Amino acid sequence: TFDIIINEVVKQGNGNIFGMIGLGSQNDIVKEFGVDSLEKACSAIKSREIKQVDLGILTADNFDSLYFLGTASLGLGTTVNRYIKNLKRYPIPEKLLVISAIFGIHNSYSSREVPIPLTLKYDNIAFTDDLSLVVFTNTSFYAGGKKPNPDATPYDGLLDCCCINSASFYKFLEVCSLILQGKHAAEKGIKLIKASQFRILSETGVEIQTDGEVKGPYRDINLSVKPKALKVIVNPTYIGNK
Repeated sequence: TFDIIINEVVKQGNGNIFGMIGLGSQNDIVKEFGVDSLEKACSAIKSREIKQVDLGILTADNFDSLYFLGTASLGLGTTVNRYIKNLKRYPIPEKLLVISAIFGIHNSYSSREVPIPLTLKYDNIAFTDDLSLVVFTNTSFYAGGKKPNPDATPYDGLLDCCCINSASFYKFLEVCSLILQGKHAAEKGIKLIKASQFRILSETGVEIQTDGEVKGPYRDINLSVKPKALKVIVNPTYIGNK
């Protein structure tokens, strides 16, 4: 996966360049850089258009730091991921993945896996809340092209965070509809935050997903940014923030 490869590329030093071809079901990272088809990826590799982008850094419970390019999420970001992976033991058409995700969300609420009591700290601010989903984005897209953090960009040295404290399955579906329309920012129960570093505390331990890989559970999670840490091959027609 991108997670594993990116960490190896960074370990080898600044001279290495990362290129990608998206073969997954969501392809959020490749959409960010305009290489979300085989034709676009080949065009990008041929042109060698390169941009330097930020990377997110995950450190938790005294474990070694891990880099991620796209997103990190807690709550439904991990429970739905696990639910769909269990279903994938059986053949599921790609078109049915959205329906599977809805079932996964419902299962997470009915089994009381969410909301989760969490404390978030950033910029000398702290708050505690019961949260259904927390999404940290370095790049724009999440969960199949959605933009919970509309202003996220991998060029500003910051992480964007969307906290959702929907207490029920049906309320969360309403929030999802607003996210698709880009109208969720002012919705009650949603916090949009931008900062260079976040700390997440959980009394019982919580899992975290980075770019599709679930890790944990951890009690103390730190997320930060390494600016311009990775050289990425992008599509020559890609228009990104510099």
